[in-house]
Amino acid sequence: MAAGRPPIIQRERMRNRRVCLRGSSGASIATVMRSTGWQPHTVRSFLAAVVRKKLGLHLESEKTDGERVYRIVAGNRSDSAGEPSA
Repeated sequence: MAAGRPPIIQRERMRNRRVCLRGSSGASIATVMRSTGWQPHTVRSFLAAVVRKKLGLHLESEKTDGERVYRIVAGNRSDSAGEPSA
């Protein structure tokens, strides 16, 4: 937990990141970086550790126009929360 930041603010920011990923167009690492100020490795860690493992959501990635786009797809909970998708 970040020093001096109430947990409610952290939860709201995490919810906003998930909303970005739930859209039909998804979000690229660059998009999440711009909205959060994070480095690329931090975004990838968030996707793997929080979205896939902790929340157990099914995260789909697709490469279009040379940029990888991530989105949370229907089915809500992932069958293989800790395993990368094929």
